[in-house]
Amino acid sequence: MQPLDKDRNYQNTDSDKVFLNGQWIGNHSIPSELLNDIRTARRQNSLPKEYSIVRDIEKKEIKIYTDAGRVQRAMFIVEDNQMMIRKKHVEMILKKQWMFEQLFRDGLVELLDVEEEESAMIAMFTKDVEKNLENKQKYQYTHCEIHPSMILGVCASIIPFPDHNQSPRNTYQSAMGKQAMGVYASNYQVRMDTLANVLYYPQKPLVVTKPMKYLHFEELPSGCNAIVAIACYTGYNQEDSIMINQSAIDRGFFRSVFFRCYNDRASETEKIRNVNTQNTTRLTHGKYDKLDHDGLICPGTKFSGDDIIIGKVIEPSQEESLDGPRSNVRKTYKDASQRARHSEDGIIDQVMITKDDVTDYLFVKVKTRTIKTP
Repeated sequence: MQPLDKDRNYQNTDSDKVFLNGQWIGNHSIPSELLNDIRTARRQNSLPKEYSIVRDIEKKEIKIYTDAGRVQRAMFIVEDNQMMIRKKHVEMILKKQWMFEQLFRDGLVELLDVEEEESAMIAMFTKDVEKNLENKQKYQYTHCEIHPSMILGVCASIIPFPDHNQSPRNTYQSAMGKQAMGVYASNYQVRMDTLANVLYYPQKPLVVTKPMKYLHFEELPSGCNAIVAIACYTGYNQEDSIMINQSAIDRGFFRSVFFRCYNDRASETEKIRNVNTQNTTRLTHGKYDKLDHDGLICPGTKFSGDDIIIGKVIEPSQEESLDGPRSNVRKTYKDASQRARHSEDGIIDQVMITKDDVTDYLFVKVKTRTIKTP
């Protein structure tokens, strides 16, 4: 490859431009050779398997990508219209003598990103490659799908019968599936996530797809199986609105629990402790009576939006007078307490107290629990 020469005009040359992560780094006079060399090196593990190379014959460009964040899919390699993977390899995987990683090391499977997929000829089934040989190599296949369902991502592969839907509906469901409420993690009780929603009675769907098994969707499902009637009932259900049976709601249908985590840390001048309203100024609007002696609300305590849940005060410097020159009573501290969200009420689920590794100052988290009923 020729490195870039600033004084040379590359416009009318026979060589192809070479780009690395979008930056022009030089020209190559035999682009097909460069393409084959890099692909061979990648399949022989001389280069990382995540690298990709694409040739644009029309624009006379070769693009090499090594940067992070590219979505890639694993595919069987097809060379000279023959599958590189054999039955013996599959049997070794099934017997757990080989890990999937071994298929990359032996050059049987490789990762393709979106750019490289554009210039690849991909067979949907292995039988398509076999038929192609019988038909005197009508197509020049370069890769084959491991399974047809792998053309879809996680969200799209849990849609039942996607081929019977309008394409925009599959797109909407792929976006909404991420927002579906269920049990998001098996250890949610001990986690201190900022926000979390957990459904009371999640149910596995009546119609399942094959990828659901491998995604463990049946073990931690999202949503409930509702009995739905599409009917005109007094006209209240016009334009996408729904009516739900009240007794089903009372029995726990679509009921969920909402967790929120509040956190705060102490510093040299800021202390987490119970607030004495007599010698503290600039008090937060709310009730301080539920704070314990350490300045934190106890687990199991009922709270509302007016309650202070973390007591914190700022110690003033020697020269600072917090109430100004006209004040007769000198206040010692300034309040910096945290109050629960005004619109929320519920129960304190957990309180975590620890210390900062570096500064050795107090660090606290308070997890609240609220029951949500439709």
